[in-house]
Amino acid sequence: MGGVTTIIAVALLVTFGAQMAASESDVEVAASKESPQVPWYSGTSNQLSAWYFGASNRLMAWYCDASHQMLAWWEKTLKPLTLHSAERPLEQAPIVYCSQPLDTLKIFQQIGQQVLNQEQALNRIENALSVKEKFRSVALIGPPGVGKTLTATALRQYFPWQKNVQTYSWTTSVPDAEQKFLHQFANQLSDCGMNLLIIDDLQSHDHDVVPSNNKLLLERVATSNKIVLMVYIFTLKTDSYWAQFEELQRRLPKQMPLVNYRIFGRDDLKDCLKKELVVMQRELCPDEQTRILGKALDRLHYAGCKVLHPLILQEGSKIDTSDASICSR
Repeated sequence: MGGVTTIIAVALLVTFGAQMAASESDVEVAASKESPQVPWYSGTSNQLSAWYFGASNRLMAWYCDASHQMLAWWEKTLKPLTLHSAERPLEQAPIVYCSQPLDTLKIFQQIGQQVLNQEQALNRIENALSVKEKFRSVALIGPPGVGKTLTATALRQYFPWQKNVQTYSWTTSVPDAEQKFLHQFANQLSDCGMNLLIIDDLQSHDHDVVPSNNKLLLERVATSNKIVLMVYIFTLKTDSYWAQFEELQRRLPKQMPLVNYRIFGRDDLKDCLKKELVVMQRELCPDEQTRILGKALDRLHYAGCKVLHPLILQEGSKIDTSDASICSR
C-alpha cells in the first residue's frame, strides 16, 4: 500500500508540474497576443484594460480545458489504481485474522509467567491443544489452588479469537442449565478461527458430562470447517486424591489427555507468597511472612495458594519502604 501511495504521489507531482509549466507558457502567449485595437484617443488605461480582458479570457479557456483533461486522467487511470490498492488489504484482513495459526508456544510461554511450578502440566496442555484435529479436548486435574483455573484464565486472555471463547462454571443446582448452555455454544460455533470452551468447577463424580459433551461437539464439527478446543477442569479432594484420579482415568474418554497438576508443598507456598506480594504491591516483615506461611500451610490441602491473598490482607501490614526500622518495632 505504501509503494502504491508513493507512485500516485509522484505521478501527481509530475503531472501538476507539467501543467504549471504549461500554464506559465500559455500566460506568456496570452500576454503576447495582440490586444483588441482601441483607438488612441481612448487613453492608455482603456488600452491596458482591453489587453488584460483578452489575456484573462484566454487563460480561463485554457484552465477549463486543462481541468477537464486532469479529471479524465484521474477517472481513467489514478482512481481505479487507488481504489484497487486500498480495497485489497480490507478484503484480506478478515482472511488473515480467521486463518492465522494458534501459536501455542507463545501463548504457553506467557501462561508460564503466571502459573508457578507447573511446567510439566503446561507442556502437556500445549501438546494436547496443538494437534491438527477439528475437535481437541483436555482435562486439567488437581487439588485446589495449584493453578488450574489460572491456566484456563490466561489461555482465555491470550486466545486470538476472543469472541469465540466461553467459560462455564459447572453446577448441578439448576436442572438442565448445563445442557442448555452447551447447545447454545454449539449453535454459535464460528468458522472464523477456533472456538474455545472452558468448563470449570467439575468434581470427580461429574465424569459423565465429558463423553456427552464431546459427542455433541464432535457431531457439529464433523461436517463443517469449525474447530473446537474443549478444556475441562476437575478439582479433587486432597485426602482421597489418587483414588479419585484413578476413577477419572477409568471413566473419561481414553483418547482425551488427562493433565495432572502436582500437589504443592511449603516451598511452592513460598514462591506463591513472593509472587502474590508483587501482584498486590505489598511488603511484609519477615515475622509476618512466617506467620502467614504457617497459616497457609495448615490450609494447604483444601486451599493451596488461594489462601494467601486473603491472609495477606488480614494478617499483613503494608510497610513504608522509606522507613527501614518498621520491621524491628
